[in-house]
Parts: sequence; C-alpha cells; structure tokens
Amino acid sequence: MIVTENVRHFPPAALQPLHIGVSTTDEFLAGVIAGHQQRAVIAIRAMRERFQKPELTAAELLRRMDGIGLNQTVSLLSRELTAP
Repeated sequence: MIVTENVRHFPPAALQPLHIGVSTTDEFLAGVIAGHQQRAVIAIRAMRERFQKPELTAAELLRRMDGIGLNQTVSLLSRELTAP
C-alpha cells in the first residue's frame, strides 16, 4: 500500500500488476480504525494523553485531525474519544 495525498501520481493501471494499492492518509487510517476500532481507540487515547505542552482534550485532538483533512478518521473516532 502506498499512502500519499498525491494519489493521481500512482495510477491503478501501473500499480495493479504489482499488487499495490494507493490510498490517502485519511482513507488508510479510517480503514485501519474500522477494522480494529477498539484497539485504535485505546491507542489514540494513549497518544492524546502523552501530549503535555499543551495538554489536549479529545475534542481538541479531533479538531486538529479534522483540520489536517482526516475527516473520515474523525468521524469514526468522535463518539468513542469524547465518551467519558
């Protein structure tokens, strides 16, 4: 799998014979999270808790992720990360 925002530089016709896929960062992360949601939520919570300067709330982390274009990822995580 090639993970890139420049998917147009990797045409399917060139990648299919090599059995390689191409995906944006958001598509890749959303796919991994969808397949392993519970583990992903635990990992992302742990990552968020390591932020010290400044500390980040779940809502702030999701806003940052959304701001860099991880819209599908945020959609999958928003309920789980903001739950108590």
